[in-house]
Amino acid sequence: MFNKLKNGYYLSNNEAKLIKEGVLFNALSNIAKMIPVGICTYLLFNMSAIISNKNTSYIPIQKYIVFSIIAILIMFILSYIEYTKTYIDIYRESANRRIDIAEFLRKLPLSFFAKRDIADITTAIMTDTSGIEHALAHVIPQAYGTIISTIVVCIALAIFNVKLALALFWVIPIAFLVVLLSRKIQNGLGNQFKKDKLDCSNEIQATLEMIKEIKSFSLEDEYKENLKNQLNNFENSQKKSELFSATILGSAQMILKLGIATVIIIGSDLLLKGEVNLYTYIIFLFSAGLVYDPIYGLMNSLTEVFSTDILTKRINDIKSEKIFDGVTKFNNSKFDITFDKVSFGYSDSKVIDNVSFTAKEGEKTALVGPSGSGKSTLLKLSARFYDVSSGNIYLGNQKIADMDAEVLLKYYSVVFQDVLLFDNTIMENIRLGNKNSTDKEVIDAAKLANCHDFIMELPNGYDTYIGENGKLLSGGEKQRISIARAIIKDAPIVLLDEVTSALDIENENLVQEALSYVTKNKTVLVIAHKLDTIKHCDKIVVLQDGKLVDEGTHSQLMSKDGLYKKLENMKI
Repeated sequence: MFNKLKNGYYLSNNEAKLIKEGVLFNALSNIAKMIPVGICTYLLFNMSAIISNKNTSYIPIQKYIVFSIIAILIMFILSYIEYTKTYIDIYRESANRRIDIAEFLRKLPLSFFAKRDIADITTAIMTDTSGIEHALAHVIPQAYGTIISTIVVCIALAIFNVKLALALFWVIPIAFLVVLLSRKIQNGLGNQFKKDKLDCSNEIQATLEMIKEIKSFSLEDEYKENLKNQLNNFENSQKKSELFSATILGSAQMILKLGIATVIIIGSDLLLKGEVNLYTYIIFLFSAGLVYDPIYGLMNSLTEVFSTDILTKRINDIKSEKIFDGVTKFNNSKFDITFDKVSFGYSDSKVIDNVSFTAKEGEKTALVGPSGSGKSTLLKLSARFYDVSSGNIYLGNQKIADMDAEVLLKYYSVVFQDVLLFDNTIMENIRLGNKNSTDKEVIDAAKLANCHDFIMELPNGYDTYIGENGKLLSGGEKQRISIARAIIKDAPIVLLDEVTSALDIENENLVQEALSYVTKNKTVLVIAHKLDTIKHCDKIVVLQDGKLVDEGTHSQLMSKDGLYKKLENMKI
């Protein structure tokens, strides 16, 4: 049972141990709640003996007071231990679950993020993980503990009288059956609720991200209507899910209440027939009030367990993704990047078709071609952001598919067209290139990247917080910050993805000057739409529809009447 639970919820060994202890102490705590019934039983039988013997001796009240105090202490201690094991310790251990999932996501390739909705991933990390943590701390220990304690109490009461025990407990399996038979419908409604919730989140996020366009084109009414429809769908699916769960739960609890009625009816009949005495009858009535309390909680727990199964499946879907692992040591000192008959596609669409060329160490290799020719894809494949469909890519003499992706990226500096900066200081944003760098090294890198002058004009210089994604900076300034990162990393391979395509002439000149420092004596693979920026590259690889159609220097390619000359004449 616990192995299935461990595997189903991806529990750590310590979490599984805490769950076992939580189940044990929950069961003991539930059983301890029957101690007052035991004391009452003992008192009633003593009263019965005194009355039947017509003994005038008094009942030792002090002894029962002591028993009651001991019972209260036992219940308090068990409840305290149960609370510690199920809530405090499990929550503390489950906090590592978020870290584990975040660490796992960090190791996943870009192909995973390309096919998954970011809002969906965020929901999985935050909302789904919270639901699983709540289930592990509040639901599962109580559910299993209640089952165990109910079986123990049932056996104990059966020793007193089997018929009354059956009258008390016959409703429990029927109530559970009602809940279990509704599981498929509950899961369906739960999945629809999750889908509508995600769609609603996506619509809100899209509206916020496009607020400028919405206002510019007077699309407020259209987006307002779309958002209203999504919110209505979300609200309706939530109502259906909760209403059905509440109806099933209410029905199960009504069935449980029939148990009290059957105890009264059958107990009265047995009492009239003389098969039980009044005291036994009273004990079972007392027990009926206590036995069903944890069962009511268990019914609530089952509906939450069903919804937790949905959350767990979503997390497990993420955890089942392949991590780009491999050897953690680079076995040679050469940094040529060789594409050997490389093909690649997204889903059923082939983007790269049998491409072979070498970007040599110490040289600049440019990738050119019309939009959609596969330039950016080749750049990403070279850093193992994706794995090739066929063929091989080598770094020196080593296949990058055999290398751990994180180790591989230590040898790469990547400067993208769309720069992402963190809501932190400029100093820390540059230091991301090398976390061990000193302030002086950061400033030196900024000077080489032509950042220093505009940084010093900011209110707090290098300690200025630049806002989410560097919103306080211009496009050219952000681009130079990213180049400063690459300079301070000083990796032997540099990948440049159209870093000047969206810049004005002044910023482009500053960025080009900065790039001369970051690319010096490196293996450089560069994409550029502006062909003027790559005329002096050592090699130019021309792509069309995912195929390599030509390669050579600028002068060699211009001497041919091919695609490159056509692009040059068009000034693309």
